[in-house]
Amino acid sequence: MARLRIDASVLRIVVLFALLSAGLRAPAQENELILAAAKGDLPRVKTLIASRADVNAKVGGSLTALMAASLNGYTEIVRALIDAHCDLNAATADGETALIGAAQFDHIETLQALLDAHADVDSRDKSGNTALLVAAMAGHADAMHALAAAHADVNAKENSGITALMIFSQNGPLAAVQDLLEFHPDVNAKNNEGHTALMIASTNNHDDIVRALLVAKSDVNASNNVGGTALMAAALVSDLAIERDLLAAGADVNAPAIDGTTALLTASFAGRAEVMRLLLAAHANLNVSNTQGATPLLFAAGSGDPDAVRVLIAHGVDVNAKVVGQPTAEADGDATPLMVAAEKGHSEAVGILLAAKANVNATTASGATALMLASKYGNAEVVKVLLAAGAEVNARTKKSETALSAAATHPEVRSILLQAGAKN
Repeated sequence: MARLRIDASVLRIVVLFALLSAGLRAPAQENELILAAAKGDLPRVKTLIASRADVNAKVGGSLTALMAASLNGYTEIVRALIDAHCDLNAATADGETALIGAAQFDHIETLQALLDAHADVDSRDKSGNTALLVAAMAGHADAMHALAAAHADVNAKENSGITALMIFSQNGPLAAVQDLLEFHPDVNAKNNEGHTALMIASTNNHDDIVRALLVAKSDVNASNNVGGTALMAAALVSDLAIERDLLAAGADVNAPAIDGTTALLTASFAGRAEVMRLLLAAHANLNVSNTQGATPLLFAAGSGDPDAVRVLIAHGVDVNAKVVGQPTAEADGDATPLMVAAEKGHSEAVGILLAAKANVNATTASGATALMLASKYGNAEVVKVLLAAGAEVNARTKKSETALSAAATHPEVRSILLQAGAKN
């Protein structure tokens, strides 16, 4: 979302280069006016205006003297051009105006001079950006305030649907969000993906901004285009405090996305044990599954986080529940959490599941076992744990595949299996 910030000296060089590149496309006197405005030469600008140079001439058909002065923050030159009745709203080929340029580079005095002269506060560039949006993208809270105070549309959206409130909710600071809220923006506006400012603040771990938005009556259960909520976003990446704030504000702990994902499934996928505890204490559905059949325990086992697995077991989850249609990388369905942990090489999670009475010899629809999956991927430590727990070393799939044949490219695992009595 951020726009490029350019040092003023660099900007002058850019303007001068544009003039040189344009050659004689504008009359010499008008080129000189734009050059003088870009250099900050007020006396020369006044002289050229007095000699009736065209104050609206464009270098290269794009840049005017007013734009050049505004981009560089030369307020007195801007005022002189305004007094000469220049076009306040002249735009470049990309739709950028003097007001947008002043906002982008945080030239507050210049910005105010243009506002006082009634420049179009809501003019847009080709990306749909207004001066207020540009100020927000550049992180210029004072410029944003000046524009909002001049009745700029605080709900303006650029082409992807982003608003100023969304921008500051992503980047901060809190003070800018609070200031913008004083102008009563739509706190529940959505961008093209359906994200609200609250979702964005939650995703970016801004607890203070989340609180401010909740106080401003943000819809805590709003969903994006795929059904995701602020609570789901926070469950994936944010500090525990945000989940607490959202739940306290009435977030639906069991709200499902289009694919059936809930906050608990999200936290389990990420292996975030503390978040899982909080959600379960708020009565999250322990046995929920998404549209592919994945459960919290299946995700936790795959994450490899031992505490995440322990949390679910402590709440009484069925460790042997098969997930029909949710294959591991090799299994064709009917996978158990033990199989997932074994396949991924999470030996501690495997041990925890076995201690909770996970069936070490459970099979998928094709007859694959956790031992076969661990062997396939060369997970030697997991193979040892499974064998110690009584895994059948010579079990066969419906195609007569065994753990030993699965370990064809893993000599260490083959040795362990052979010592345990595996047969070719």
